[in-house]
Amino acid sequence: MSTENEGPRTIKSVETAFDVLEVIHTHGQIGVTEIANALDISKSAAHHHVTTLAQRNFLAKIDGQYRLGVRFLTYGGRARKCEDVFEMGRADVDELAHKTGETVRLIVENSGYGLTLYQSLGENVTEPHTHMGMMEYLHSTAAGKAFLAALPQAEAEAIIDERGLERLTTNTITSPDELYKELERIRSRGISFDNEEQFEGVRCIATTLIGESDDLLGAVSISAPTERMSHHRFRSELPRQLQSVTEEINRVEEYRFRHELPCISRTLSQ
Repeated sequence: MSTENEGPRTIKSVETAFDVLEVIHTHGQIGVTEIANALDISKSAAHHHVTTLAQRNFLAKIDGQYRLGVRFLTYGGRARKCEDVFEMGRADVDELAHKTGETVRLIVENSGYGLTLYQSLGENVTEPHTHMGMMEYLHSTAAGKAFLAALPQAEAEAIIDERGLERLTTNTITSPDELYKELERIRSRGISFDNEEQFEGVRCIATTLIGESDDLLGAVSISAPTERMSHHRFRSELPRQLQSVTEEINRVEEYRFRHELPCISRTLSQ
């Protein structure tokens, strides 16, 4: 029997273990029966997986339910430090959050989604809508649209075709033609705007970080509730501050590239 068109072989038990983790991550804390029902597996199978993961400290058991364990912090911290953009940008992100008083994020493109690599909260923020590690669609966020505008046309179209244009608010762009026109405007002005397209009542601006070799490193975004994001602040004041910060981060990347400074990922591998 031919296997020419088959995908790469995977290990079913490993896939199930990751499915279990995804369910727990989604619910925050959940019991074995609920996990089994969510994944359509036997209760005993679910129990074997959570017991194994708990023994390795990837899960913690509290009052008969399971949540993610602290060991993920070790892996997440190491993975984040391998991102050059994290090391280059976090101080500037902190400074921008301090100056604006709002939520400032450092975001990278990951498998057709936007992933929050780092987040800093200004003094005005009490209940942020986002968090580190959060994954978002690209078409509905300022950073995501900035990514799509910076990618080669064929790559952007492939992501849009694969992920679709799900409506998250009444302002979300769901028409491919409209989205492509918006991407052209982003390329022209260098700033991307999210006018309540991801969350009702929240506006966001973003721009990309481009490396010396024209690599797409990531994006920086500023978000705030509409009551603190007037038209002038949204369209003029904050974009100027944002562009100033991203230019500084890009200068750091250019210096590292020209002087061949070792990036974190190479240092860790030595």
